[in-house]
Amino acid sequence: MGILVPEEINEKAISRYLSISLSNKKGPSYNLNISGIRAINVDSRKIITKQREQFFHELCHSLLHPGNQTKMAKTFKLLQENKAENFALHCAIPTFMLLKYEIANLDVAAGIPFIMDKFKVTEEFAKTRLRQFRNKLLQAKSDEELRKRKEPVYNYSKGIPPRKFPSHTNEIVERALAFKKNQAGVFN
Repeated sequence: MGILVPEEINEKAISRYLSISLSNKKGPSYNLNISGIRAINVDSRKIITKQREQFFHELCHSLLHPGNQTKMAKTFKLLQENKAENFALHCAIPTFMLLKYEIANLDVAAGIPFIMDKFKVTEEFAKTRLRQFRNKLLQAKSDEELRKRKEPVYNYSKGIPPRKFPSHTNEIVERALAFKKNQAGVFN
């Protein structure tokens, strides 16, 4: 589709591209998939930003969740709903677009008005997505720092020598290797 900036996120264009009939009628939002013909209804009584969020939620169900939720186990329905919420967050506010903006040192409260205006979503939706985005970035930074500090693990199968392990660890490994040699054929 070639959506590169927030202004290009358009529910009608996305629906047309995916061959999904989109309507805005009074009543709960839903999606239908009958014999390959897909349709989404978004509740017209909701404010426009909430309608956008509901569209992306229903789009997830339409694309990824076959079956009738009224006939499935409660826990499975809850799983689908959680996945649809996460899908909606990412579609309405894509990560690759968020990465283009400097959001005041990942201060969620400071970024909310900007995200609401730029992506046309509600305050709660913007807050949830920014928290999710901040947490992912902080986790990635933490993981990278841990990788830099962590000493390599001894890879016995490739004969790479150990660095500094406690003596009892080396003793256990040596006993395991000796046992393996004595049990020739058992491990090979």
